[in-house]
Amino acid sequence: MCEWWCAKKGIPIGEFYSRSNLMRSTFSRLRTHPEMMPRKNTALACAIGLKLDYDQTQDLLKRAGMMLSGYYQTDLIVEEFIRQKIFDIDLINIELVKNNLSPLGTKKHK
Repeated sequence: MCEWWCAKKGIPIGEFYSRSNLMRSTFSRLRTHPEMMPRKNTALACAIGLKLDYDQTQDLLKRAGMMLSGYYQTDLIVEEFIRQKIFDIDLINIELVKNNLSPLGTKKHK
């Protein structure tokens, strides 16, 4: 789905990695092993990198057996950024870390 969204939105794959805070190896592993399901933080990072709106994000997550929930603080924070159309993964991760939550993506933070 991420490759499809990249093609639809004209986003080069390398730019997608960067926007999503993903290591190339993570995306490659998901692409070559379609039976493998990503962690939710990785799926959310992909939605941010693709600049998906709320409904598109829910669709992407649903295909991975997940959904945004009003019960989890990470979901609430990410949803708010999506609804405000703020797709800067660094800003989102700053907010998540401020709330003692794990950042999105797979690249290590300093």
